[in-house]
Amino acid sequence: MKNEFYCYVIFMMNKKASMQLRQEQRVWLQNVQNEINDKLGIDSFLVQPIQRLTRYPLLLQQFISEFYKSGISCKPVLTSVCKLETRMRRLLEVVNQAEDVPTIDEIAELNLAAQGYFRRATDFEAYHHRSRKKYAAKVFLFDRCLICTEVRKRRLAYRHRYEWSTLELQLNGSKSITVALRKHDAAPKLEYELTAQEASTVTQWLRCARKIIEIERVEAAMRGKFMLPMDLVLMVGAAIWLIWNYL
Repeated sequence: MKNEFYCYVIFMMNKKASMQLRQEQRVWLQNVQNEINDKLGIDSFLVQPIQRLTRYPLLLQQFISEFYKSGISCKPVLTSVCKLETRMRRLLEVVNQAEDVPTIDEIAELNLAAQGYFRRATDFEAYHHRSRKKYAAKVFLFDRCLICTEVRKRRLAYRHRYEWSTLELQLNGSKSITVALRKHDAAPKLEYELTAQEASTVTQWLRCARKIIEIERVEAAMRGKFMLPMDLVLMVGAAIWLIWNYL
C-alpha cells in the first residue's frame, strides 16, 4: 500500500534546504505573492500542512472521548479509531525525527533517495568493537540500510552504513542490542553494542528493525521470479472456464 503521508517525512528531511532556498529567492517570491494577491505567502503554504498533521491525533482523541460519553456501543468502530490515532502519533514522531536526517555529515554523498523510506531515529550509547570507541550515537533506520552517527553538539558525524542483508541483531538484556555482521563461513563479527536508557526504547527500535528486515527478506526472495499480472491471470482463468463449460 502506498504511504500517502510520507510526503510529510520528505518535507521535514528537506526543511533546512527549503528554508535556505526561500531566503535566497525572497524578493522573487515576494513579487509573485504580490502579483497573485496572496496574503499568506509561500511560508504559510509550506508550514500549514505540518501544523495540520499535529491536530489529527488530537481530533481523533476528542472523537474517542465523545464516543465514550455518548454511550454508543460499537466496538469495531472504536477499535479502528484507536488504531488510527496510534498510527497518527507514530507518524508524527517519525516526521519530527526526520528533521535530524539532513544534519548528518556526508548525507548528500549517500544518495538519500536510494536508501528507501526513513523509518526511525533513536538515541543510544554506542560501543564500536573495531575501533573500541564509546560515544553518544543516533541510529537511523531506512528501508535499505542502518546508518550510525556520532552525536557532536549540533551536528551528527557519519560513522557507518550497513545494508540489512549483512546484519544480525540480538537483544542483549532489556536495554542493550548487539549488532553483528554476517559471515558466510564464520561466526558473525561484532560491530556495535547499542544501549538505551529505557527498555521500551529498545523494544520499539528492535520491532521496527525486524519488520524492515522481514520485508527486505520477502522482497529479496521475490526478485528474479516471474510473476504474471493479475489481469492476465483472471483472463486466463475466465477463458478456461468458458472452454470447459461451452466446448
